[in-house]
Amino acid sequence: MKRFFFISVLVCVFSANAYAANWYVVPSGGSGSGTSWTAAWNGISGINWSSVACGDTIWIAGGTYAGSTITPSKVCTSGAVLTLAAARSDSSACTGAAGWSSSYDTAVKQIVWNEGFFHFTSSASYITFDGRTNAAGGSIFPNGSAVPTTGPPIGWVFNDNNAGDRVFDSESGSPSISHITIEYIYINFGNGQSTTSGGTDNRAFNLLASGDSYIDISHVNLYGGCSGIYSYSANMTLEYSSFHDMNPSDNGVCHVDPVFPITGSNGTVRYSVFYGSNGEGIYFPSFGNGTFNNWEIYGNVFYNLSNSGGSWYSKAIEVEKSISGLKIFNNTFYNNWSNIYLSGSSSCDSTSEIRNNIGSGLSCGSAATSNNISPSSGMFVNLSGNNFNLVSSSSARNAGVSESSYFTADMYNNPYSENGGWDVGAYAYIGAGTSVAPSAPSLLQIIGN
Repeated sequence: MKRFFFISVLVCVFSANAYAANWYVVPSGGSGSGTSWTAAWNGISGINWSSVACGDTIWIAGGTYAGSTITPSKVCTSGAVLTLAAARSDSSACTGAAGWSSSYDTAVKQIVWNEGFFHFTSSASYITFDGRTNAAGGSIFPNGSAVPTTGPPIGWVFNDNNAGDRVFDSESGSPSISHITIEYIYINFGNGQSTTSGGTDNRAFNLLASGDSYIDISHVNLYGGCSGIYSYSANMTLEYSSFHDMNPSDNGVCHVDPVFPITGSNGTVRYSVFYGSNGEGIYFPSFGNGTFNNWEIYGNVFYNLSNSGGSWYSKAIEVEKSISGLKIFNNTFYNNWSNIYLSGSSSCDSTSEIRNNIGSGLSCGSAATSNNISPSSGMFVNLSGNNFNLVSSSSARNAGVSESSYFTADMYNNPYSENGGWDVGAYAYIGAGTSVAPSAPSLLQIIGN
């Protein structure tokens, strides 16, 4: 009986996978049922959601999609994830469908408006939005650089200079969403533009439905604007991303924060870069009844958050209330107005730990602190060029304590324990001649217009 049950389960699993469908969308000229490029749906608004099932993939051809919003309401499972993906030439599902054109393997460009491109007004789960340009995905950072690359692998681009807009929107009062993945996208809010309308700032990720959980944001390059992730989500993860140059002209209304949890425990921020903005990198606010327990912040770089006047003072991490279980490991802090800033009666409890970081002023309440080192030019490949890779003689080499129960390598998968010790800072030592000095990204190269 047990063998029969096991075989029956396998048959069900294989049957579910066998019937997963591929669907196709073009920016204009489509007039079909979505079953091929020849019969593609016409634009985002042309998607027939009643035909789409969990486990399916919707392939979106490169081109400009103006004024279109995706409002998926599929409640899927881990075994049948619904995927919306930028079309790719290395995918046989794309190239093998009738009507394929190489022009489809270009950036999907969305002009965001009002509630944004992803707008959730009903329950949804296990949905992935994927802008990768190849199957492997890749990194948004060139090796050795603390700034994002100017070209691929980001194949999904959002341009928005309107006040009060959102890119990803889960509204307050709406049913909750969970297990949503957003990866390999570029968001251009612009730098210095007005970002508020009637007191409403623009936000890349507006996650305000009570009960939102397991939102994974990966390989995102956010340029400009106001709030990055404004969130009620528990178990949220931000990784392999760059949030930078968030300097709105009206920051008296706009609270400039790449990561701004209103509430939510068990969050993770790892392998990301925050720079050139005039607000906080990660902000745990005092207002409301927010609870922030067991956050892990590791492998990140915070630099040039140096605004020291006007409405805001830049801080890499700001804590405005008591927080427990906060882990801050192997980050690099440089040229920030403050690295860890405590406001009012805020504190970190004795279960919090701050270890293996490069930076000064790294303490929080009764948190355990050890093996933190102040930065100096002799540590890095090119400090003035913001290249924070370690040189052979760096005092940060082998100066840390093992955190292998949390992670073992940096954002490039270089092990922190390269010769038995544990390196301090965001980047593990990788040897001479392998680091690349960064250069500032060109917006024209990224957005193509």
